[in-house]
Amino acid sequence: MSYKHMFATPNALLALFLIAFLNAHGQTGGKENFILARVGRQVITEKEFQERFDLLPGPGRSSPGQIEAAKQDMLLSLVAEKLLANAAEANGLLRDTAITREIDQVRRLLARDELFRDEVQHKVKVLPSEIRLGVQRAKRRLLVSYLFSEDRTPLDLARRQIRRGMGLNSMSFDSTSGVLHDTITVDWGQAEAELENAAFAAKPGQVSPVIHSSLGWFVLQLLHEEPNPNAVGQGDNELRANVERILRLRKEEKRLEEFVASATLSFEGRSTPERFREIAEVLRTVFNAEGRCSPCVLDEAQTSSARTLLSQHLGDTLLVMGKRAMTVDDGLTRLFVSGTRIPSTERPELERSLNRAFRQWVLQDILESIALERGLDSRPEVARHIEYWQAHYLAEGLRAKIAASTSVTDPDVYAYAHSLDSTIAVPTLDLRIAESPVLTSIVHFHDALRAGASLDTILAYLSSFKVYDVKIRDLHKVPLNMAGAYGTIAWNLTPGTWSNPAKLDTVSVVVQLIRRYDPPRPPASVWDSLTARVREAKINRTLDVTIAGLARKNNVVLYDDVLPSVRVSSVPMMTYRILGFGGRMFAVPFVRPFTGWVDVESLQRMPIP
Repeated sequence: MSYKHMFATPNALLALFLIAFLNAHGQTGGKENFILARVGRQVITEKEFQERFDLLPGPGRSSPGQIEAAKQDMLLSLVAEKLLANAAEANGLLRDTAITREIDQVRRLLARDELFRDEVQHKVKVLPSEIRLGVQRAKRRLLVSYLFSEDRTPLDLARRQIRRGMGLNSMSFDSTSGVLHDTITVDWGQAEAELENAAFAAKPGQVSPVIHSSLGWFVLQLLHEEPNPNAVGQGDNELRANVERILRLRKEEKRLEEFVASATLSFEGRSTPERFREIAEVLRTVFNAEGRCSPCVLDEAQTSSARTLLSQHLGDTLLVMGKRAMTVDDGLTRLFVSGTRIPSTERPELERSLNRAFRQWVLQDILESIALERGLDSRPEVARHIEYWQAHYLAEGLRAKIAASTSVTDPDVYAYAHSLDSTIAVPTLDLRIAESPVLTSIVHFHDALRAGASLDTILAYLSSFKVYDVKIRDLHKVPLNMAGAYGTIAWNLTPGTWSNPAKLDTVSVVVQLIRRYDPPRPPASVWDSLTARVREAKINRTLDVTIAGLARKNNVVLYDDVLPSVRVSSVPMMTYRILGFGGRMFAVPFVRPFTGWVDVESLQRMPIP
């Protein structure tokens, strides 16, 4: 496993930062890992804060003042995330299969990554003698003549002819021999190790034995060498570090192959042939339906079409992965989410591409099972990152639940539209309101209305009982945005009908809609946009009130005096974790901005003791 930094152009807003090793991130040499906030029995540490701040993109970090404001927002949002996550867990969202599936997937990925550290990274050593030899070779550039063939036989014949005194350049091969003759420039670290070792060990004019590589078979002859200009431009320390990195990568690759071969011997991994052929044919159909593509990557619409075509088999087993199985539906989802690239819709190439992807999935799943059996997910660093993701998914689950229960009425939209532009016409209402400070009075009033009694009869009857104090008042052509709760209650009534009893802040009421005057409604696109904005505002308001209540209940404490001393990066970055045995994931979960809740309730703030 390796890491590299990929930064966008200077004008880009974000930098893409790929990393492999996160365990050391946020450490401050010899410095205490300060607590920045307490959320009940939980704490937000400096290390967690730095990881979530530095490894995620965020606007407004171009000046010290903006950075400090961004740090405040991040801390408040992390507190809110923990509050929502705890509330979600208390409300049973850890039994939600969608949420547990996401958490389980993160657990498996991080455990597999830890397995790679144990079995590959930690078992590979690069010796000083190997680095010295690599540095010497990295300073040389070779010009090499070579013969290549996918079959060894013609190269064995050529090698015997060379022993009789013939050189590579004096040999010729017809087009039917399958032998390629050419020259190439070789810089150390750019070719396969077996080919490099033979080339750099040769003397000028010397011809190598037949050498096997992943591509086929080679015979090499060193023609010339010169100083490597790429090495000349590097300092000694930089060159040594690059050489050591390449040597480590090569050893890790070899160790990886050895471990995978031995570790997976006792596990079954395969695809079901019938389902494999069906999914391949369906992918050809949905890709070709929109013309030629190269490469082809499933989009959401194509995935939906594929599900429709495979509707009879979505629950069938597609892959057997050790003790687990993947259904056809899960396979389509993974193809879509992973962005698997299919080079061509030609049947042989498409099936080869699917087979490669499925083999990798099976292998990764088996290795994840091995990692979990070893308990690698319970190691402190792994468990800490799993906790980040669990809190994220639980908080998002509770937010989704609040969003699903949030309704937007026409009165809401009209009131919002009128607040933006007072010239927008809103409906007006003629209302009759019956109200009482006593709910029982309103209930009796409503029951009498339903029984068919006239208004005068009901009021005369109730007035004979002092406890039943009901007052009637009329509102004529009151604008909907000024009618408040009465307008909301009456909006969906048919003119002439009464509402059910409703309890407001200080009174209980029933409302009759006498008449409604409707102006032309704004265009549908404008209305839909306004509705979406009102929905988002109502969701955020509900969340703010919910989080504020949870903060009060959990005795949230923010240690503001510590925050300015926490060192963070000013570069907004999108950060990925490169996973052992293939794949990648976000280094840390996104933090949804939750800052409005501090305006709802006053928080206890205290300096460091």
